Amino acid sequence: RPPLAERSSHRLILETGFAGGPVLSPDGARVTYVNGTNGTLHIAVRDLSGEDSQRLTADGDAMPRSWSRDGRWIATWARAPEER
Repeated sequence: RPPLAERSSHRLILETGFAGGPVLSPDGARVTYVNGTNGTLHIAVRDLSGEDSQRLTADGDAMPRSWSRDGRWIATWARAPEER
């Protein structure tokens, strides 16, 4: 990868509705984020080449936090059901 000063920025539109909390994969090729439509939230992942997103969780109250170093796993944060 080129040094940070030599990289260019790109606008990324994740989804319609609410999308937030983006976390880039270690190789910079994918992003995971929370997506919400009609009041329900789920975690999704998208290849930055522009492919469609893949939904990773059922409706719930979770946020992506980080990727494993090899990019195979995503750590998430969620409230316990009794706290929702």
